[in-house]
Amino acid sequence: MHPDWQTFLSAAGAIFNHGRVVDFNDSDKVADQLCDIICDLSHYALLAVQGDDAVTFLQGQLTNDVTKIDNQHSQLNAYCNNKGRMLANFRVFRNDGTYFISVPQELAEAMLIKLQQYVLRSQVMMGNVSDALLRIGINGKKSEKALSEYLGALPINTDEVAQFETAIVIRCAGEHRFELYATPETMPTHWQTLTETATPAGASEWELLNIRAGIPVITAITSEAFVPQMANMELINGVSFNKGCYTGQEIVARMHYLGKLKKRMYRISIDSTMLPSAGTKISESSARATQDVGTIVSAQLAKNGMVEALAVIQNKNAKEGKLKLGSPDGADVTVLELPYSLESAEQAIS
Repeated sequence: MHPDWQTFLSAAGAIFNHGRVVDFNDSDKVADQLCDIICDLSHYALLAVQGDDAVTFLQGQLTNDVTKIDNQHSQLNAYCNNKGRMLANFRVFRNDGTYFISVPQELAEAMLIKLQQYVLRSQVMMGNVSDALLRIGINGKKSEKALSEYLGALPINTDEVAQFETAIVIRCAGEHRFELYATPETMPTHWQTLTETATPAGASEWELLNIRAGIPVITAITSEAFVPQMANMELINGVSFNKGCYTGQEIVARMHYLGKLKKRMYRISIDSTMLPSAGTKISESSARATQDVGTIVSAQLAKNGMVEALAVIQNKNAKEGKLKLGSPDGADVTVLELPYSLESAEQAIS
């Protein structure tokens, strides 16, 4: 985290843990995750890719059609290994000729090293620019109105971008939710202006909104665990099946056109106040045996005392099974609705 930005947030009451804002001193004002909140997003790193061959290079590495990214349109995307398993997933947006990748801090260095291995003779430069362009998240109806009055007309559709003189604003999945990118010199002013409407909150509040929007976040524990479709990436416009080849493309395309997915990502609630880590297993017991049928992708505590999570689960078990967290005597797991349809996706393939 940029040291000046950390100093500013500390003065604003931020509480840090390993470089992540986990809370604010007046966090009791956040009655629930549906209110107007503003969050520091420094737990995401920002990588920059530029050069004459940047588009061609990224097109050969990522799951989505990078040629469709411009100053008004961002994308969710993924980077896979040769077996089609996601090393990471992230947002990609462009400012003039530079492509920016917003990826969890814990995966940034490994991803940068991996990408650099494929540059070869391409005219491409890349690096970690997290301290050059800071990130915050804004959520709430009143905050959207305040943001519009402050900066100007906002993007209308999910993943669209508005470029202002002192900020880049991207509309995220979910109602009234935005990411704002700005320099260390201008971000404090943006924060002070927007906190007139929004209450500062920790990173977990933002990640709960991702869960409710059905947006997976791959971390170090789940890296290389799922093909994109298992995490519903094609349902949130994170995969193109019409572009050319990219690393892992053959496996991803085969599953789309020839395979039938036995696992999908579901939104769940867990009857527990203990937060499970990513990678924790979901199990089901029958008269014959207990088996692991799923894996937690991400989880956060909600204000109602329950845990909300995204988990990749065997389809049959998600629809019919009595699910438990971790073991047969673990907490009860209930499948909730996603904001998009899994059934329509399966029908489209068949």
